[in-house]
Amino acid sequence: MSTVNVVSRNVRGLNSPTKRSRIFQTLRSLHAEIAILQETHFKMGKLPTLQKTYFSQWFHSCFSATKTRGVTIAIKKSLPFAISSSLADTEGRYLFLKGHIANTPVTIAGLYSPNTGQVPWLNKALARLESFQDGICIVGGDLNITLDPVLDSSNPNHAVSYRSLRALKLALSSCKLLDVWRALHPNDRDYTYYSEAHNSYQRLDSIFLSPTHLQDVAKSSIHTIAVSDHAPVSLALVIRSLPTSECLWRLNETVLQLPEHAQKITDSLRDYFARNANGEISATMVWEAHKSVVRGELISLCTHLKRQRTKELNDTLKRIETLERLHKRSLAVSSKVDLVAQREHLLDLLNMKASKAYMHTKHKLYTHGNKGSKLMAQLAKSAREQTFIKSIRLPDGRCATDTPTIAKQFSDFYAALYNLRADESASDLAFRRQEIETFLQTLSLPSLDSTQIAQLSGPLTLAELQKALKESPKGKSPGPDGLTISYYV
Repeated sequence: MSTVNVVSRNVRGLNSPTKRSRIFQTLRSLHAEIAILQETHFKMGKLPTLQKTYFSQWFHSCFSATKTRGVTIAIKKSLPFAISSSLADTEGRYLFLKGHIANTPVTIAGLYSPNTGQVPWLNKALARLESFQDGICIVGGDLNITLDPVLDSSNPNHAVSYRSLRALKLALSSCKLLDVWRALHPNDRDYTYYSEAHNSYQRLDSIFLSPTHLQDVAKSSIHTIAVSDHAPVSLALVIRSLPTSECLWRLNETVLQLPEHAQKITDSLRDYFARNANGEISATMVWEAHKSVVRGELISLCTHLKRQRTKELNDTLKRIETLERLHKRSLAVSSKVDLVAQREHLLDLLNMKASKAYMHTKHKLYTHGNKGSKLMAQLAKSAREQTFIKSIRLPDGRCATDTPTIAKQFSDFYAALYNLRADESASDLAFRRQEIETFLQTLSLPSLDSTQIAQLSGPLTLAELQKALKESPKGKSPGPDGLTISYYV
């Protein structure tokens, strides 16, 4: 049994790399495992390259005419979600996914309602969802309408009639959907959007769930309005068939780049070996035990540094939350000025991290982009759809589209090119082997002399081990202890 964190958010455009980095940072800080994003502004056929280090599965509903609207659902890499079917709106307004998390059937839906005619549009979208859904239905979206004008808006005046709202609530009820945050906070006032034009707050963003699974909700929250003009809404849902995930520790090499941190680890190691490398304990035992000691020191140091960074970020978020509460009640100009200043400070903190990640990506692509590495494999995998051969013309002029026929044509072509025949006799194969050996003998290939053979066959020296470590690629962990090459060098 494990908890799945769902976050729904209107991002107001994700085409800027810096904006994407800031949004993804906030999603990671909320530990989002399912992210339902609205108003991504992605255009069909012109999707940006999205990293798959944290979110490995991306699903999109895009508007083909312009870079507006758009719904995206992202699934975390560690979440075992297997999709079985999907339904996307051609105008980029909704996206439905159906599949399984572990052995539990789920339906994940994202909605982005238009600014006008919200109720008729939502009724049609919910009717499609009702015939599509299966299992646990999780719906996140920006409805662009308040379901309860009294509690969900700081301004009691509204343009939608109670009759239309009643029809919308009936449509949600027919889909067996319940507003989770309102169900857990029946009398609370909180908002997800601030309108500069009307100087008012509204709760336009919600996450809906089947009422029968409300007992499995651990928590539902509305967070601060930062980075985008909408606040993210989160839901922690317990899925009983999902096993608890485990994480392996790995050294963060940036910790050792600061001289004071490296000196602290060095002093700790000197003290450890001075106490234990006295001949009473075997060298193997001392060496293996030191890994546990240094891991403890590194984890303690990394935790301290992370707490410092997190404290500054959380303090800023708390100040924003306090100022938001004050501004929601009073709508005073002074609180708004302080609120804007704190949001700009938050963006500066997030931009520092985004700039660091951007430079790291540029360096990684520069050093490893043209080498046979994991990065090259990932780049080749992402380009597979563009290079996929969908059809091939046969010698008789016909066009073949099925994979077995295309594969056979390539096999026949290269077999004829290299004159390889399956029906060759043993004498023909022996003659061909003799030709190959004769050809190789004419080449001046390098060979090893007796001194080199003896050197390669001898025991490894300390100098050779140090050279091998220095020439090994950075960031690699040669064993299960999580200590990378940089630690040993």
